[in-house]
Amino acid sequence: MSTDQVVVIAGPVFAISSRNGDIHARTVEGFYAYDTRFLSTLRLAVEGREPDTVGENQFDHAMASFYGSSRGRRHPLATSLSVVRDRYVGQGLHEDVSVANYTNRTLSVHLEIAFDADFADIFEVRGGPVHKAGQITVETREGEI
Repeated sequence: MSTDQVVVIAGPVFAISSRNGDIHARTVEGFYAYDTRFLSTLRLAVEGREPDTVGENQFDHAMASFYGSSRGRRHPLATSLSVVRDRYVGQGLHEDVSVANYTNRTLSVHLEIAFDADFADIFEVRGGPVHKAGQITVETREGEI
């Protein structure tokens, strides 16, 4: 497991993500339950851009928060928005996203959350041998039993 990843776990249910909370496709990251990956992609964008990562905090084995900031459109060098993602795993995955405006004016922002599922077996993700359900191998043998 990379130190650039955050793991939250509750029994047979767990999520592995990057330090900003995103889950990237074609990696081991994802949301898993009972050895199946139910979420292979989870990305958050503000105004079409990934928020700048400020940090993360793991409260216990099942809870973590991810902190980011986003720059405004009119003043691209000034941080104007704070983005907090609070994640919890238990019977499933729950995530609250909070956006705070630190300017003295009302802002309208486009918040995008993209997700995908591949339902991969954990052994497929880890690169091991996979036995697909429904495949039958028939071997012909001669001789007595």
